[in-house]
Amino acid sequence: MQSEMLTQCKTEFLTGIVSEIHWSPRANIVLGPQALLNDTILSYQRIHNQNSLPTDAYFTGNTSNLLYSWKESLAKGFKNEAQRRIDKVSHIEQFQSRLEGIRKEKGKLEDTVNELTAQKNQLQCELGEAERSVRKALQNKEICALAAQEAESQLRSLQGPVEEIKAAAQEEFNSIKDLFETSVRALRILDKGILTEIRSYPNPAQPIVDAMFAVMMVMGKEESWHNVMIQLHNPNFIDDLLFFDHSTLTRSTFAQLNKRMIENPHLCYERAMFCCFKLPSIILWLRAIQNFGLANDKLVTVRN
Repeated sequence: MQSEMLTQCKTEFLTGIVSEIHWSPRANIVLGPQALLNDTILSYQRIHNQNSLPTDAYFTGNTSNLLYSWKESLAKGFKNEAQRRIDKVSHIEQFQSRLEGIRKEKGKLEDTVNELTAQKNQLQCELGEAERSVRKALQNKEICALAAQEAESQLRSLQGPVEEIKAAAQEEFNSIKDLFETSVRALRILDKGILTEIRSYPNPAQPIVDAMFAVMMVMGKEESWHNVMIQLHNPNFIDDLLFFDHSTLTRSTFAQLNKRMIENPHLCYERAMFCCFKLPSIILWLRAIQNFGLANDKLVTVRN
């Protein structure tokens, strides 16, 4: 009878626990029914300091206490385990959050690296272009330096002939001045009676008309026979020719006179002699003005 009761106690002990998941504070692991029984035996041996198995009375008298104690232990263990798992999940979530932040930072860093790489490549391209431009500029500089040296050499080689041309032009200009003075002297000895003779012509010859019109043009007067008659009646007409300032004439006036003296056959020294004995003196004066303009143009061109 007692043996049956002990067996029943053991059975109740195990039955009360078999449907639970049991926690062993000693081993800190989840125990099944058989493992819990073994753990109970070890606890008994540790408490009583002996290697003997617990007696049936131990199970009989302590079944309820053991069940309560183990349930309390299980509840505490489950609570601790749940808290541990909650903490672990929290740690995992924090780690995942940090990992996500790290991934985002990594993405930003990768974008920054890509951008800097693109800028680096662009700067390298610009640097290469700048180096090519510098090399080209240096080449152009060398070419310009060589051209300048060649120009200086040509200038030195031409300087001598230019000086000779200037000297020749100046000499020609001086000779024209002498010719002009000669024509002026011819006018000084011009008999003023020639003016009376020209005024007396009812129909003057064409060489006389062309010569007097050329004089009007040089003096800046309107080219008409009426103006010619006014100048012929002017007692200072010869003096106006003698002291005429040829330097006041424009280049266009010189050009017109030169064209007339070349193209008009009536403005010829020899032909003028057949028309009027003193008319060649006026032709000589016009030719002196013409040559002075040509020499002056040449001298200005050479000097420039």
